[in-house]
Amino acid sequence: MWCRAVGSSPSPVPARVEHLAPTIYNMCTQKPPHDYSEQLYGKYRDAFNKYINDKVLPSLREHRDEVLLKELYTRWGNHKLMVRWLSRFFNYLDRYYVLRHSLPALKDVGLLCFKGKA
Repeated sequence: MWCRAVGSSPSPVPARVEHLAPTIYNMCTQKPPHDYSEQLYGKYRDAFNKYINDKVLPSLREHRDEVLLKELYTRWGNHKLMVRWLSRFFNYLDRYYVLRHSLPALKDVGLLCFKGKA
């Protein structure tokens, strides 16, 4: 959902995603088997990879030379914005689950996905 919003234009946070942070918190603070921290971490990475493979790469493949560089610059800017906002929504997951399991921070995961290393 957020990937679609950012892919079209880097606008402020849409009202429909304001509920994400409290929902993510609730999903991460349940007792097992209802603690979804591990699944959320994996889906976070998967969502970035899907967005890049479905939207970014096809768009970049359409262009050459200077137009390619401009498109890459735009897509990189959108990606950094998306990483910044999503890492805020997933803040609780980052502060507790990621630290407890010595995993890469969510911002790093998002950036590594763009570089094709996650």
